[in-house]
Amino acid sequence: TLQMRLQAQAPGRQLPVMRTRNGNALARLRRALDHHLANTRARTELLARALHAVSPLATLERGYALLLDDQENVIRSVDELHVGQSVHARLRDGQCALQVNSIEPRGEAS
Repeated sequence: TLQMRLQAQAPGRQLPVMRTRNGNALARLRRALDHHLANTRARTELLARALHAVSPLATLERGYALLLDDQENVIRSVDELHVGQSVHARLRDGQCALQVNSIEPRGEAS
């Protein structure tokens, strides 16, 4: 009995078993890594879409423009403008120079 147990534990007999175990472990590791990478890639794509949705550039793509003063500050209100002021508008595909000819606060347009 001891002789049979000793032979069963011989490195020559254990090597094929260990190779099989090693191969199985490697296959599980590769599957786990592929799964992790797929999840990470999907999460990154989701975050990129969410970031793009709130991007000022995405707003320009929808047809809006940014109105900027000479110092490149965004003009958010007509209160920041005066007649004769030079400003420029940034659009999806470029920008253009503008001059304020009149100011009509909300509710006062004809």
